[in-house]
Amino acid sequence: MIPASGGVSHARGLATLYRAIVHDGRVGRFVLQPEDVARMGAVESAAGEDAVLYGPGRWTLGFHKGATTPKGVVPPARVSLSEEAFGHTGFGGSIAFADPGAHLSFAYVMNQMKADMGLAPSGQTLVDAVYRALGYRRERYDTWVRA
Repeated sequence: MIPASGGVSHARGLATLYRAIVHDGRVGRFVLQPEDVARMGAVESAAGEDAVLYGPGRWTLGFHKGATTPKGVVPPARVSLSEEAFGHTGFGGSIAFADPGAHLSFAYVMNQMKADMGLAPSGQTLVDAVYRALGYRRERYDTWVRA
């Protein structure tokens, strides 16, 4: 049994949670200040190799930042977001995140789990399309920046 796994939701529920953070600053009875949201997106730790995922990882206060799986992991996984974005992937290829700078909340889940360790290629394709539609361009190191 893996205690951190087993969360069950749907895309609308996850996107609504992140929307509350980005747009309302309210999550249940908690009211977030702009500096709280900024801190949620700031990198708190980074590792060349994550002890659990066996690849490079960057983390905020409880959230995941973009990362790439190490060479040799099949299928390879990458999570390419803007530097302000924070969220989390789910084992099997799903993702949900907030991007305060883009005024964006996003969630992608599937009805069939994939073998991906991080975000599934189909999910990253959707994330990429959203950022392009918002006028962003991909920068070095797989980060999206406002054009």
